[in-house]
Amino acid sequence: QVLSFAEGWDLDSGVLGDAIAWGLPVLCSTGNQTAAEVERLGVGRLFERGNAASLRAALLAAPEPIGAEVWDAARAEWGSAANAASHLALLDSLGS
Repeated sequence: QVLSFAEGWDLDSGVLGDAIAWGLPVLCSTGNQTAAEVERLGVGRLFERGNAASLRAALLAAPEPIGAEVWDAARAEWGSAANAASHLALLDSLGS
């Protein structure tokens, strides 16, 4: 999955979560929160936004198959169940 964001853009439409759910390695532009998550979780590579050479290098360096343990850890944080639980917790925190 290739994700590219405007510099400093900190929102993700959910595409990272979708990629993690499907076990798709991610190539993500740098300079945003999603890139930090991709790097922290170890689910892909980063490239400089707007830099074709950097994108090419990231494609060539795309990780070999990512281990099941990495995907399991990523899904624990970004999977559908984790997403639903965080939304429910937020709703509970609002009270009645």
